[in-house]
Amino acid sequence: MPLSRLITACFASLLLIVTSGFATAQQPPASRVRGMIESVNGDLLIVKGRDGRNTTMKMTASAAVTGVEKIGLSDIQLGAYIGVTSVADAQGNQKATEVHLFPDSLRGAGEGTRPWDTAPNSSMTNGGLDKMVESNDGRILTVKYRGGEKQVVVGPDTAVVKLVPGKRSDLREGAQIVAATARTADGVLETSRVSVGLNGITPPNQGVRARTRDAYALVERSSTRMRRSISSMRLMPHRPIVVLSSLARMSIALATPACPPAPRPCT
Repeated sequence: MPLSRLITACFASLLLIVTSGFATAQQPPASRVRGMIESVNGDLLIVKGRDGRNTTMKMTASAAVTGVEKIGLSDIQLGAYIGVTSVADAQGNQKATEVHLFPDSLRGAGEGTRPWDTAPNSSMTNGGLDKMVESNDGRILTVKYRGGEKQVVVGPDTAVVKLVPGKRSDLREGAQIVAATARTADGVLETSRVSVGLNGITPPNQGVRARTRDAYALVERSSTRMRRSISSMRLMPHRPIVVLSSLARMSIALATPACPPAPRPCT
Protein backbone atom coordinates (compact mmCIF):
# COMPACT_ATOMS: atom_id res chain seq x y z
CA MET A 1 0.00 0.00 0.00
CA PRO A 2 1.38 3.45 -0.85
CA LEU A 3 2.52 5.46 2.13
CA SER A 4 -0.04 8.23 1.50
CA ARG A 5 -2.92 5.73 1.61
CA LEU A 6 -1.46 4.14 4.74
CA ILE A 7 -1.32 7.54 6.47
CA THR A 8 -4.91 8.31 5.45
CA ALA A 9 -6.16 4.94 6.72
CA CYS A 10 -4.37 5.34 10.05
CA PHE A 11 -5.68 8.87 10.53
CA ALA A 12 -9.27 7.80 9.74
CA SER A 13 -9.09 4.85 12.15
CA LEU A 14 -7.66 6.92 14.99
CA LEU A 15 -10.13 9.72 14.39
CA LEU A 16 -12.96 7.21 14.77
CA ILE A 17 -11.48 5.97 18.05
CA VAL A 18 -11.04 9.48 19.42
CA THR A 19 -14.54 10.67 18.48
CA SER A 20 -16.05 7.47 19.88
CA GLY A 21 -14.18 8.00 23.13
CA PHE A 22 -15.31 11.62 23.20
CA ALA A 23 -18.94 10.59 22.81
CA THR A 24 -18.54 8.04 25.58
CA ALA A 25 -16.97 10.63 27.85
CA GLN A 26 -19.84 13.03 27.21
CA GLN A 27 -22.43 10.36 27.94
CA PRO A 28 -21.17 8.36 30.91
CA PRO A 29 -23.40 5.54 32.18
CA ALA A 30 -23.69 7.29 35.56
CA SER A 31 -23.53 10.94 36.53
CA ARG A 32 -24.81 13.57 38.93
CA VAL A 33 -27.48 16.16 38.20
CA ARG A 34 -27.34 19.35 40.25
CA GLY A 35 -29.75 22.25 40.25
CA MET A 36 -33.16 23.56 41.29
CA ILE A 37 -36.39 21.60 41.01
CA GLU A 38 -38.63 23.26 38.45
CA SER A 39 -41.56 20.86 38.81
CA VAL A 40 -42.60 17.60 40.43
CA ASN A 41 -45.14 15.28 38.82
CA GLY A 42 -45.36 11.99 40.68
CA ASP A 43 -42.03 10.24 40.12
CA LEU A 44 -40.90 12.73 37.46
CA LEU A 45 -38.61 15.63 38.39
CA ILE A 46 -37.61 18.50 36.12
CA VAL A 47 -34.39 20.14 37.34
CA LYS A 48 -32.88 23.37 36.04
CA GLY A 49 -29.09 23.14 36.01
CA ARG A 50 -26.54 25.90 36.45
CA ASP A 51 -26.40 26.29 32.68
CA GLY A 52 -30.12 27.05 32.57
CA ARG A 53 -31.06 23.84 30.83
CA ASN A 54 -33.77 21.54 32.18
CA THR A 55 -33.21 17.86 32.87
CA THR A 56 -36.09 15.42 33.29
CA MET A 57 -35.51 12.37 35.46
CA LYS A 58 -37.59 9.61 36.94
CA MET A 59 -37.24 8.52 40.55
CA THR A 60 -37.11 4.79 41.12
CA ALA A 61 -39.71 3.25 43.42
CA SER A 62 -37.11 2.78 46.17
CA ALA A 63 -35.25 6.07 45.64
CA ALA A 64 -33.54 7.30 48.81
CA VAL A 65 -33.94 10.98 49.75
CA THR A 66 -31.34 12.60 52.00
CA GLY A 67 -31.71 16.04 53.53
CA VAL A 68 -28.77 18.46 53.73
CA GLU A 69 -28.68 20.91 56.66
CA LYS A 70 -26.18 23.66 57.41
CA ILE A 71 -24.20 23.22 60.65
CA GLY A 72 -21.07 24.61 62.29
CA LEU A 73 -17.71 22.88 62.46
CA SER A 74 -18.11 22.76 66.25
CA ASP A 75 -21.05 20.38 65.73
CA ILE A 76 -18.66 17.71 64.41
CA GLN A 77 -16.97 15.60 67.08
CA LEU A 78 -13.79 13.55 66.88
CA GLY A 79 -14.50 10.08 65.54
CA ALA A 80 -17.38 11.25 63.36
CA TYR A 81 -17.57 9.89 59.83
CA ILE A 82 -17.19 12.76 57.39
CA GLY A 83 -16.61 13.55 53.74
CA VAL A 84 -14.35 16.45 52.78
CA THR A 85 -14.11 18.04 49.35
CA SER A 86 -10.79 19.81 48.99
CA VAL A 87 -8.65 21.53 46.37
CA ALA A 88 -4.86 21.34 46.29
CA ASP A 89 -3.02 24.66 46.08
CA ALA A 90 0.31 25.27 44.33
CA GLN A 91 2.22 23.93 47.36
CA GLY A 92 0.09 20.79 47.55
CA ASN A 93 -1.85 21.89 50.66
CA GLN A 94 -5.45 20.71 50.73
CA LYS A 95 -7.98 23.52 51.21
CA ALA A 96 -11.44 22.25 52.18
CA THR A 97 -14.33 23.68 50.20
CA GLU A 98 -16.98 21.43 51.77
CA VAL A 99 -17.31 19.25 54.87
CA HIS A 100 -20.15 16.72 55.11
CA LEU A 101 -21.11 15.04 58.37
CA PHE A 102 -22.53 11.61 57.60
CA PRO A 103 -24.94 9.71 59.86
CA ASP A 104 -23.64 6.54 61.51
CA SER A 105 -25.73 4.50 59.08
CA LEU A 106 -23.36 5.65 56.30
CA ARG A 107 -20.15 4.98 58.20
CA GLY A 108 -17.71 3.29 55.81
CA ALA A 109 -19.58 4.35 52.66
CA GLY A 110 -17.18 5.49 49.94
CA GLU A 111 -14.26 5.33 52.37
CA GLY A 112 -10.99 6.61 50.95
CA THR A 113 -9.88 9.48 48.75
CA ARG A 114 -10.46 10.00 45.04
CA PRO A 115 -10.54 12.76 42.40
CA TRP A 116 -13.70 14.87 42.41
CA ASP A 117 -15.44 17.04 39.84
CA THR A 118 -16.09 20.39 41.51
CA ALA A 119 -12.85 22.08 40.41
CA PRO A 120 -9.45 21.26 38.92
CA ASN A 121 -7.24 19.40 41.42
CA SER A 122 -10.22 18.68 43.68
CA SER A 123 -10.74 15.46 45.61
CA MET A 124 -13.29 13.85 47.92
CA THR A 125 -12.07 12.10 51.07
CA ASN A 126 -14.38 10.01 53.24
CA GLY A 127 -13.22 8.75 56.61
CA GLY A 128 -13.18 9.24 60.35
CA LEU A 129 -12.25 12.59 61.90
CA ASP A 130 -9.06 11.74 63.80
CA LYS A 131 -7.74 15.20 64.77
CA MET A 132 -8.78 18.86 64.69
CA VAL A 133 -6.20 21.54 65.48
CA GLU A 134 -6.07 25.32 65.13
CA SER A 135 -3.76 27.02 62.64
CA ASN A 136 -3.20 30.49 61.21
CA ASP A 137 -5.22 29.55 58.11
CA GLY A 138 -8.08 27.88 59.98
CA ARG A 139 -8.63 24.46 61.51
CA ILE A 140 -6.65 21.49 60.23
CA LEU A 141 -8.64 18.28 60.06
CA THR A 142 -7.00 14.87 59.83
CA VAL A 143 -9.29 12.40 58.07
CA LYS A 144 -8.32 8.75 58.49
CA TYR A 145 -9.41 5.98 56.16
CA ARG A 146 -8.30 2.45 55.41
CA GLY A 147 -4.77 2.63 54.09
CA GLY A 148 -4.06 6.29 54.75
CA GLU A 149 -5.04 9.72 55.98
CA LYS A 150 -5.32 13.26 54.65
CA GLN A 151 -4.97 16.66 56.27
CA VAL A 152 -7.22 19.48 55.07
CA VAL A 153 -7.54 23.11 56.12
CA VAL A 154 -11.05 24.37 56.90
CA GLY A 155 -11.43 28.12 56.49
CA PRO A 156 -14.29 30.53 57.21
CA ASP A 157 -15.67 30.12 53.69
CA THR A 158 -15.85 26.31 53.84
CA ALA A 159 -19.40 24.96 53.58
CA VAL A 160 -20.20 22.65 56.51
CA VAL A 161 -23.34 20.51 56.33
CA LYS A 162 -24.80 17.32 57.73
CA LEU A 163 -26.88 14.65 56.06
CA VAL A 164 -30.21 13.79 57.68
CA PRO A 165 -33.09 11.50 56.72
CA GLY A 166 -35.24 13.09 54.05
CA LYS A 167 -38.60 12.36 52.52
CA ARG A 168 -40.16 12.76 49.11
CA SER A 169 -42.23 15.69 50.28
CA ASP A 170 -38.94 17.61 50.64
CA LEU A 171 -38.63 17.48 46.86
CA ARG A 172 -40.68 20.54 46.03
CA GLU A 173 -40.43 23.34 43.50
CA GLY A 174 -37.51 25.65 44.24
CA ALA A 175 -35.54 23.10 46.26
CA GLN A 176 -31.88 22.61 45.34
CA ILE A 177 -30.82 19.01 44.80
CA VAL A 178 -27.96 16.73 43.81
CA ALA A 179 -29.14 13.48 42.21
CA ALA A 180 -27.19 10.37 41.26
CA THR A 181 -28.50 9.35 37.85
CA ALA A 182 -28.06 6.65 35.22
CA ARG A 183 -29.64 5.81 31.88
CA THR A 184 -31.84 2.74 31.62
CA ALA A 185 -31.64 0.40 28.64
CA ASP A 186 -34.48 2.31 26.96
CA GLY A 187 -32.79 5.68 27.49
CA VAL A 188 -34.78 6.96 30.49
CA LEU A 189 -32.75 9.00 32.99
CA GLU A 190 -33.37 7.52 36.44
CA THR A 191 -32.28 8.48 39.92
CA SER A 192 -32.12 6.23 42.96
CA ARG A 193 -30.49 8.75 45.35
CA VAL A 194 -31.30 12.42 45.83
CA SER A 195 -29.79 14.90 48.27
CA VAL A 196 -31.97 17.96 48.85
CA GLY A 197 -31.10 21.20 50.61
CA LEU A 198 -33.36 21.91 53.59
CA ASN A 199 -34.42 25.32 54.88
CA GLY A 200 -33.52 26.96 51.59
CA ILE A 201 -29.84 25.96 51.45
CA THR A 202 -28.04 24.74 48.34
CA PRO A 203 -26.25 21.41 48.79
CA PRO A 204 -22.50 21.72 48.23
CA ASN A 205 -20.79 20.16 45.22
CA GLN A 206 -22.40 22.49 42.66
CA GLY A 207 -19.52 21.82 40.24
CA VAL A 208 -19.07 20.92 36.60
CA ARG A 209 -18.65 17.41 35.28
CA ALA A 210 -15.03 16.47 35.09
CA ARG A 211 -15.61 13.81 32.43
CA THR A 212 -16.85 16.34 29.89
CA ARG A 213 -13.91 18.63 30.63
CA ASP A 214 -11.48 15.71 30.39
CA ALA A 215 -13.01 14.63 27.08
CA TYR A 216 -11.98 17.90 25.44
CA ALA A 217 -8.46 17.47 26.78
CA LEU A 218 -8.41 13.90 25.44
CA VAL A 219 -9.32 15.02 21.93
CA GLU A 220 -6.72 17.80 21.95
CA ARG A 221 -3.91 15.52 23.18
CA SER A 222 -4.86 12.78 20.76
CA SER A 223 -4.95 15.16 17.78
CA THR A 224 -1.48 16.47 18.64
CA ARG A 225 -0.07 12.96 18.98
CA MET A 226 -1.61 11.87 15.68
CA ARG A 227 -0.12 14.85 13.87
CA ARG A 228 3.32 14.07 15.28
CA SER A 229 3.05 10.41 14.35
CA ILE A 230 1.95 11.19 10.80
CA SER A 231 4.81 13.68 10.44
CA SER A 232 7.20 10.97 11.60
CA MET A 233 5.90 8.62 8.90
CA ARG A 234 6.58 11.24 6.26
CA LEU A 235 10.06 11.92 7.59
CA MET A 236 10.92 8.24 7.98
CA PRO A 237 9.35 6.38 5.02
CA HIS A 238 11.72 3.47 5.60
CA ARG A 239 10.37 2.91 9.13
CA PRO A 240 6.56 2.77 8.77
CA ILE A 241 6.28 -0.36 10.97
CA VAL A 242 7.82 1.42 13.98
CA VAL A 243 5.46 4.38 13.65
CA LEU A 244 2.44 2.16 13.03
CA SER A 245 3.29 0.25 16.20
CA SER A 246 3.21 3.53 18.11
CA LEU A 247 -0.14 4.41 16.54
CA ALA A 248 -1.52 1.01 17.51
CA ARG A 249 -0.50 1.50 21.14
CA MET A 250 -2.16 4.92 21.09
CA SER A 251 -5.35 3.35 19.73
CA ILE A 252 -5.44 0.80 22.55
CA ALA A 253 -4.87 3.52 25.16
CA LEU A 254 -7.66 5.69 23.76
CA ALA A 255 -10.08 2.79 23.51
CA THR A 256 -9.49 1.62 27.10
CA PRO A 257 -12.11 3.12 29.49
CA ALA A 258 -11.07 4.60 32.82
CA CYS A 259 -11.88 2.67 35.96
CA PRO A 260 -15.11 3.86 37.58
CA PRO A 261 -14.84 5.57 40.96
CA ALA A 262 -15.64 3.68 44.13
CA PRO A 263 -19.27 3.87 45.31
CA ARG A 264 -20.01 6.82 47.60
CA PRO A 265 -22.91 8.69 49.16
CA CYS A 266 -24.75 11.06 46.84
CA THR A 267 -23.27 14.42 47.81
